[in-house]
Amino acid sequence: MIERICASITETMYKAGIIDLKTKNIYIYCLDQLLSQVIFVVIILLFGIIRSEPVVSLIYLICTMTLRTFGGGAHAPSKKLCILFSYGISIITIILSPLLYKFISIMPCTLIYIICSLIIWYLSPISHKNKPLSDSKKIRLHHKCGISFIFITVFVLLCLITNHKKYLVTITLSVIIVCISSIIGYIQNIREQAHDSKDRYM
Repeated sequence: MIERICASITETMYKAGIIDLKTKNIYIYCLDQLLSQVIFVVIILLFGIIRSEPVVSLIYLICTMTLRTFGGGAHAPSKKLCILFSYGISIITIILSPLLYKFISIMPCTLIYIICSLIIWYLSPISHKNKPLSDSKKIRLHHKCGISFIFITVFVLLCLITNHKKYLVTITLSVIIVCISSIIGYIQNIREQAHDSKDRYM
């Protein structure tokens, strides 16, 4: 449905002379990505409000979307699977965070946050074969990922000082999710590079 809406908008822009034929597909892709992200954010925030956990959903979105933007990560084999994983993991995290914080102590939670953060920062950015990154782009994204962690860590410290353990757990779960995605993406890249090297020598 989103693709049809994007195609319709792009066709209108093309007929109005705003864009040319060569850039139509690019605009369709960009609009599709934009609308998908907007709808995702709105639905997750609404789910958080329904669960009476708007702050939890907001923290989750800020952490995961920021780190995924600058750090990259694994990509699902298809768009449908990507949507399924994104919504499924998000909903599960928002449900679990208010439950888990009652059973998890602060020190292990903080330690896990630090370990996962270092792994994400070290591996960032995870590129994709369909969207290769230049060396300069990789350096910029790596720095931005580090800066993101500075801001997130400040919030972690505030949670520790004010004893908001629920929000600390939300941040930790968010970072764990991105960390797992980064590791999977890193392994995928190694396998693809090994496969490409094998093909070149055959």
